Amino acid sequence: MVGVSPNKVELVHGQQELPTNFEHWLIKFGSSGDPSDIGAIEYAYSLMARNAGVDVMPTHLFAAKKGRGYFGVKFNAELHRR
Repeated sequence: MVGVSPNKVELVHGQQELPTNFEHWLIKFGSSGDPSDIGAIEYAYSLMARNAGVDVMPTHLFAAKKGRGYFGVKFNAELHRR
């Protein structure tokens, strides 16, 4: 779980309160067994699901220094409480 800026460039993590306008996101960081483009693959799957009419939370492919990025899903506290 990280805090993400509105422009999706700045990320914060830890126990501190989120800066103004930041939102909670779940970001999947690849493991050693994943291909280097796993984030891009998972992001493409989310777009395909949305295009097929599946109700998908907002997703984003976050930039990475290595590889093709990290897949993220916007966290919805209301759904989490159910």
